[in-house]
Amino acid sequence: MNLGGKLLVTCALAVFSTAVLVYALATEGLDSQSRGLLIFGSLIVLAIAFASAVNTALRLSQDLRVVSSTMSQLTSGDLNARTHSSSAGELGELARALDRLASHLARGMDELRADRDLLGGIVGAMHEGLLVLDSEGRIAMVNRALREMLLLGGDIIRKYPLEVIRHADFQEVLAQTRTTNEPVLKELELSGLRHMRLLVHAVPLSDPGGLLAVFVDVTDIRRLERVRTDFVANVSHELRTPITAIRGYAETLRAGALKDPAVAANMVEIIFRQSERLSQLVEDLLDLSRLEAKERQLAAEPVGLLEAANRASEVVRPKADSKGISLVIRVPPDLKATGDERALEQVLLNLLDNAVKYMTGGGKVEVIGREENGECVLEVRDTGAGIEAKHLPRIFERFYRIDKGRSRDMGGTGLGLSIVKHLVAAMKGQVTVDSKPGAGSTFRVKLPRAVVSISAAPERRAATR
Repeated sequence: MNLGGKLLVTCALAVFSTAVLVYALATEGLDSQSRGLLIFGSLIVLAIAFASAVNTALRLSQDLRVVSSTMSQLTSGDLNARTHSSSAGELGELARALDRLASHLARGMDELRADRDLLGGIVGAMHEGLLVLDSEGRIAMVNRALREMLLLGGDIIRKYPLEVIRHADFQEVLAQTRTTNEPVLKELELSGLRHMRLLVHAVPLSDPGGLLAVFVDVTDIRRLERVRTDFVANVSHELRTPITAIRGYAETLRAGALKDPAVAANMVEIIFRQSERLSQLVEDLLDLSRLEAKERQLAAEPVGLLEAANRASEVVRPKADSKGISLVIRVPPDLKATGDERALEQVLLNLLDNAVKYMTGGGKVEVIGREENGECVLEVRDTGAGIEAKHLPRIFERFYRIDKGRSRDMGGTGLGLSIVKHLVAAMKGQVTVDSKPGAGSTFRVKLPRAVVSISAAPERRAATR
């Protein structure tokens, strides 16, 4: 029986016993014994009704306290609070309904927390910068990537964007997005501590006045585009020069210069030299392309540095002798590096050829080898004119020339040092340059030292005695 039924029965008993008691007291025809029995029975029924009422009231009060306490805990944020009521009746049903509601809320909050953590993880892991503005135009959220991009520190939440990102074009993007209520895409150039180019995509949110802006760093993309454009322009220019010369002299020969043997021979020689230059440029371009694409696989084996230096010097020695340049090799015979024999010879050949090519004559070029801090060091020193400090950071770039006119006259392609840098890097080494105007230049190549096997060590010690 529920509490309402119990209270109704208790009230009925109380009314009935009261009526009997009144009847017993008011009726004069009853004898004393009958009146006493009626009064005694009425009092017993009243006592039972009173006890039942008190018991019902206590249980009702207890259930109400449990429900009230649980509701207080739930409203304070403790969604784990439960009544655990087993009472019958309406309050019991109310308590159990409250428990079910709390369970649904707890599950809903757990799902919301999981979604929030997932969203936070995604936003935090994004390489793109993220900025969210609320309906008042204040910053509601900013991710780590944007803080690093724009060097934003401190607490910037609830601040206006103008307070932390002072860029006129960005403010224009925000204003245009709010005015048109349409997405806006624009590229911004930022200067200051870090020069950057950012692609900003601003989108209005469903919340009136809210806005989402995504920042993509396109600095490297634009730099690569510029490098590609410069590369195509340089290649076109380098190819145009020999092609124009070949075409011009060929047309001259066709126009009648073949009738003069002396003039024709000179023109044919020029055409031959220009074709050689064109061929060398194409070969260097292909070689550099294979190195950058890592299509050329280099060996990693012990290479004798003295043998490599001797073979490279033999190629350039005739040119050095014709210009009166002394070519000296000072490399220990037992010094071995880990690398590719053919690649190392190409590195030394390019460095020696540059040293001899750009010296006016009567100077000296040395190849010096030594071991230093567990590495093999090869230095190509010359006593030439030297290089100004402003050119040194870019000297290993493709097509970079200190004196463009002089380099072309001497047949240089502008790719030799770039190939050297890529070859040395592919052998896990490093190439640097030291130079001063009037004091010559020193190109220094560092390579890993070859590990000498245990069986070969006694033989080497015996040879040195």
